[in-house]
Formats: sequence, structure tokens, C-alpha cells
Amino acid sequence: MIHNIPQELVDAVVCEVAADGDKPTRLSALTACSLTSWSFFSPARKGLFGQITLIEDAGDDTDLSVKARSKLEELLQLIEDDPCRSYPNQTTLPKHIKSLIIQFSSLRTLQKMHNTSPGNQKQSLLPVLLDLIPNARELNLSFGSNEAHNAWPYIDDSLKEKLVHFCTSRPIHKMQFGHIDRLPLTLITSCPKLKALSMHFTKLDPDNHPQASEPLSVLSYLCIAGAPLVLDISNPTTRYLQLGAFKRLEILELKWNFGSVVDGISGLLPWIDLKRGRGHSTSIAIPIHTLIIVAEWTSYRSRREHRHFIPSAGWRSLDDILSTDSSPKILDKEYSEKASKITTFVVSVGKS
Repeated sequence: MIHNIPQELVDAVVCEVAADGDKPTRLSALTACSLTSWSFFSPARKGLFGQITLIEDAGDDTDLSVKARSKLEELLQLIEDDPCRSYPNQTTLPKHIKSLIIQFSSLRTLQKMHNTSPGNQKQSLLPVLLDLIPNARELNLSFGSNEAHNAWPYIDDSLKEKLVHFCTSRPIHKMQFGHIDRLPLTLITSCPKLKALSMHFTKLDPDNHPQASEPLSVLSYLCIAGAPLVLDISNPTTRYLQLGAFKRLEILELKWNFGSVVDGISGLLPWIDLKRGRGHSTSIAIPIHTLIIVAEWTSYRSRREHRHFIPSAGWRSLDDILSTDSSPKILDKEYSEKASKITTFVVSVGKS
């Protein structure tokens, strides 16, 4: 009988179901598992609600906004009706949520930037939901695209306050940001357990400076996408994120768009904070052992790669940084005749 099956075996079965790559099949199977018995209920909900996506509505009566808000209201109702609230030995639904993805409403920020928010605009439900999620370890915040109004200052004040509190009070280990302008660096540095950080076409607020003397001391993975936009060396806050500050950084991933960057990789070099000695080649201690470079061309032409990959475009300078007296050059070779528009180089820098 079901109740005689060891819980470890039930957990293993549900775990296999949760690993199914086909999302509709996975959700259908996990839902069926959750209705089988109490022993299947909790592990199935762990798979169903381990990661959730919250899409902020615009607060108006348009079809898209109404649909987005109804999804948020459904989640609030599920939490309110959760049967586990009546059973102390059962894990309540919000505690299963470990990964939280939030997409902000671009229309809300556009209206706030122009001070045209309608008087009957509904308040965002995201602050309410954030209060109910206690154990999130991963946080992903984004807008859908790069627009002037998709900026941190134009997000609702109540939502910003809740997000700041959320980051300081939850055990956040992984953060990802997408298409956010003027993001406060303190939102990142307020997470003392942060181990992985990804910034996709996100610019930091130049007027926001953290007070910590050793920021992100346990960060082991850093991904920068749209590097020329993100790594603005004139921004004093960006300089705060120079590689030397990361004592435990192991993997650095750079996603670069060469189609619109004449100097190729050379735009990266000032950010690394080069230290040149008299009569000596460039040298700096970078605490990473893996460098991943994803190069993409938006305006691709045959043989144009030489413009970006020959040493004069920055590869030799980068090679000098990554090389030492005891290790050979690792990038000193020709990169030509790339067949695809996206090329990935994985370079082992230090440890094997």
C-alpha cells in the first residue's frame, strides 16, 4: 500500500518526475503526485513551487495586465488556502519557494517617469507576495528590454523597500539582473552569502556606494553580459567591482557583443584595473581559474573576425594579464574563419 512505501523512495520517485525536461508533462505529473497521499504531497509541491515567476501587472484594465494580475491573485489564494497551515509538521507552500523570478512592469515605470500614473491604478501585489516568501536562495529581477524608463528609481517605492528588506533578510546565494538602469550596488552587497552574480545589460547607479570594506567576499561566479554597457569605467560604482575585490572568485563569464564594439575585447581592460610596472609586462593577480568568453556579432561579415581577435584588438593585452612568468601564453594564437555568429572560448586560468 502507498503508506508502506519508505519516504526516501517516494522522494526519489518525485525527484525523477521533477527532472523531466518537458514542462507540461512535468507539471501534470507533479500535480497528480500531490493528490496521491501526504507522503507524495510535500515533495511534489517542492517540485511545483521550487521556482516561481512573478510578472508584475500594469495596474490597469488591459487584457495583459488583467491576466498578469489574476496569476498573482491565484498564487495569493493558494497560499491563503494552503492546507498545510493547519498541520505543524507539514511545510507550508511559501517555504518551498527557493528561486524567485520577478519581471517588472515597464508601463508602470514609464508612467512614473512622466508622472502620468492614473489615479485608479491598482497597487502592485509584489510587495505582499515578497513578505510571504521566507526561504528564497535565488533572486532574478528584470525588465523586458533596455528602455530609459526601465530604471530602479521608477519602480514603485513600496516595492523597492520590500526588495531591499528581502535581500538583507533572506539567504540569497544567487542573483541575476536584466535590463535595469541605475541599480543600487547596495542591493547586491547587502547579501553576505551571495556566491553567484549575473548582470545582463544592467547599469549600476553611480551615486550609490556601499559601505562594506570587503564586498561580495564569498562570490565565486560572476557573469557580465553586454559588457560595454555594464562596465562603464567612468562610473565610480563600477570601479568598486574591480576583480581584485573578489577574494574567492573562481569563474568569470563575459558575454560580449562585438558587432557594435570597434575595439573588441579592449574595452574590458580598464575595468580589470591594469597595473603596469616599468619595463615589465602587465601583471595582476586575478583569483579565477576559469574564464568564459561568449562573443556575438550582430552585424556579421565574412573575415571580419580579424578586426576583433587579432592581438591589436585586445587579446594579447588580455593574455598578458592572465599569464605569469611560470605559465605560457594561453590566448596567443590566430582566431579566424569563425563559422558561426556566436563563439565561446573557455580558458582555464589557474587551477586545473
